[in-house]
Amino acid sequence: SVIDTETGEVINTIGDGDSVYRRESRESIEGKVINFNKGEAFIKAYDEGMRKIGNKLTNAQFAFICHLLPQIEYNTNILRNRDGTLMEIVDMSEYTGITYVPNYKMTRAMITMGIMGRWETGARDEKGKKLECLVMNPYIFHKGTMIPDGLLELFSKTGWDAD
Repeated sequence: SVIDTETGEVINTIGDGDSVYRRESRESIEGKVINFNKGEAFIKAYDEGMRKIGNKLTNAQFAFICHLLPQIEYNTNILRNRDGTLMEIVDMSEYTGITYVPNYKMTRAMITMGIMGRWETGARDEKGKKLECLVMNPYIFHKGTMIPDGLLELFSKTGWDAD
């Protein structure tokens, strides 16, 4: 039988989002599981990508990436400033604590390794120039559940994809 845990009523339907527990397994987790950091944004870091990063990056490069991760935009992987504008290298000092030249060198290295990339947004500036933005490789890090297919294509031959 299926029982509604709030009312104790026997029901015969299971709806979307419902969880089914055996009495023994439910009792074994009672009081041990909490809704941890409810409402806090998080970034997915995929196991295989993190293993590769651990073998490829220096400590300074890893720290550089970690400082930028909170700036990943939900469902796009675009790096944005706190005010929502597209992040440029000149903006990175606020997040990394280092000056322009080291940020430039780190960004170039991350692009060369396929950890970051430059991606055309499809939008244009006031002069008609196509806007490019800095993005993180979604095969390594991601925030959200969706990703533009063009972004997957950008990183598909970098060696970080699952294939």
